[in-house]
Amino acid sequence: MNMVMALVTLAFLVEGIVDGFKGALSKWAWLALGLGAALGPLSGLDVFEMVGIPLRVPYMGSVLTGIVCGRGASVVYDLWDKLKGAKPPGETV
Repeated sequence: MNMVMALVTLAFLVEGIVDGFKGALSKWAWLALGLGAALGPLSGLDVFEMVGIPLRVPYMGSVLTGIVCGRGASVVYDLWDKLKGAKPPGETV
């Protein structure tokens, strides 16, 4: 993965994680984030690894992936669409 694509992907993932914490006002939202953070490493899912962005702390990608998943299916679907459709500057379809 080239550096521009990695930067765009990382920006989308950070946006999804930050939005998850911004909306975590209720106890149910915190429960969803906590369950996602716990189930991410248990399941072995790591979206950073899937898109070719290695992290220095191996399990952190699974924790952050779990947090994004804890926000709900619609958020994961929207994030997936953004990642699929992200094109580096200057690249044509």
